[in-house]
Amino acid sequence: AAVVLLGFGALRLNRGAIAGAIVPVVILEWAAYRFRGQLYELDTPIAVLAILVIYPTPWQHCLRGGSHVSAAATGVGRALAAYFAVIYFLCGYSKLALSPTWWQSVHLELLLASMWLWQSARLPEPLLTSASLMRDVFVVWPWVGTVAAVVTLTAELAWFAALLSRWGRRLVVPTMLACHAAIFLGSGINFFMF
Repeated sequence: AAVVLLGFGALRLNRGAIAGAIVPVVILEWAAYRFRGQLYELDTPIAVLAILVIYPTPWQHCLRGGSHVSAAATGVGRALAAYFAVIYFLCGYSKLALSPTWWQSVHLELLLASMWLWQSARLPEPLLTSASLMRDVFVVWPWVGTVAAVVTLTAELAWFAALLSRWGRRLVVPTMLACHAAIFLGSGINFFMF
């Protein structure tokens, strides 16, 4: 029922239908969390949909099209960017709170083996090749893993720059996308499962 409401809401740009679809999904997720770990792939799309439902501008003003970006679309984009900035900042801060020298204890050469243990399965062939190659690089040159960890941490903490500066958007957003791509190619972890 939630999927039907969500589809209807998306096609008709109806906030009520999308809000009605979000509520049962959140209730089911909350109930299921007691019996197993949470479904990480649901968190981001539910939060994004909630921001879109709560944002006070009519969607038709954001989606009119044309050659210029409307002020309403810019506002929605800033609200979504602020959500991601908070998430990334908290990720970076939690690493530093765990240990101020967090990047020194990162062992990316063990990522592939740990994913095999965690998922109880091997990666499919194209990913296995890229992950094995990355593992070999991290074994031969451990400093590459440290640099990758520092770059990731810096990008997470600097996400607010994407809200405040055009240069921030040009540097931080592509850097984080590259970090996600490297994590995916090195381990098969997919942060965009929705």
